[in-house]
Amino acid sequence: MTNCLCHELILQREYLDQPVETIYFGGGTPTVLEPGQLKGLLHIVQDIFKGTGKQEITVEANPDDLDRGFCESLLHAGFNRISIGIQSFHEADLTLMNRRHTVEQSVRSVQAAQDAGFDNISVDLIYGLPGMTTETWKRNVEKALTLNVQHISSYYLTIEKGTIFYRWKKKGILQEQDDKEGFEQFRVLNRLAASAGFLQYEISNYALPGCQSKHNSAYWKGIPYLGIGPSAHSFNGKERQWNVSHNAKYIRAIEEGTIPAEKEKLTEKMLFNEAVMTGLRTSGGVDLEEICMRFGNDARQYFLNQAGKYLKSGWMINRGGKLILTEEGMFLSDTVISDLFRE
Repeated sequence: MTNCLCHELILQREYLDQPVETIYFGGGTPTVLEPGQLKGLLHIVQDIFKGTGKQEITVEANPDDLDRGFCESLLHAGFNRISIGIQSFHEADLTLMNRRHTVEQSVRSVQAAQDAGFDNISVDLIYGLPGMTTETWKRNVEKALTLNVQHISSYYLTIEKGTIFYRWKKKGILQEQDDKEGFEQFRVLNRLAASAGFLQYEISNYALPGCQSKHNSAYWKGIPYLGIGPSAHSFNGKERQWNVSHNAKYIRAIEEGTIPAEKEKLTEKMLFNEAVMTGLRTSGGVDLEEICMRFGNDARQYFLNQAGKYLKSGWMINRGGKLILTEEGMFLSDTVISDLFRE
């Protein structure tokens, strides 16, 4: 697989026409590739796609993959940021989510990264789990903050078709948490994070000043990116493409010198909807003048008209010509944002 990833990088060398500021090795990579392979792959990426200044180079890992020796190998390979998929500091939650690691492994993984020399560490947490109380969630966040990490990504659980939670819900095995409790957990997260000096720069992302993830921010700013490997998605500002998910088909295509991807040309309406979606997810909101410059005054007026009811309800505010979601609006962002799309 490593050879195929290298070959795809070469095939895709013309995809991005600007310096690369962030490199991200996604979930499961440390499980599949050894540190030496990760280092070799990283160097090929850097040779092909030049960057300016200090690049943010992140590796995503599970707690049970990390010990001090492995973290030192990652640091020496060139990674300077690590994202750890902890999800919860309560054993019952981890069992419910069928996670392999324990709470003790979660704590040790953060300490191992710190002992190895990482000073930019992010942890993932999930709230809104069935049966999770606000007090339990509060202890989760407090535990994360005591570990002195620089970044927290925290997501509200949504039960979607095809998941085990969805099947359990249909069978009556579990009860989905109501939005009132979920909103209270979101508020607890916001208060605790702010009191610890964290900035909420995007709905689900919190960072100490100067530690906002360039990788996460790139998505919300509409910056082009290239994804490598099976199922990887890419965006060049005009179109999206996504690789096949089937490993054997992916390998066969790369060996034949072709990119196994489908493409979608983005229309102006799709780009408008994306600008609204990504902008409203951030603390900076959507700039009305920027909407006007990119899509015309009609689009600006449409957006402002659609946003009217949310401005009145208090789910959104107008701060100097930028429409920004309030705390309640952020929690209900899926509903608000979809209502602002152009059809």
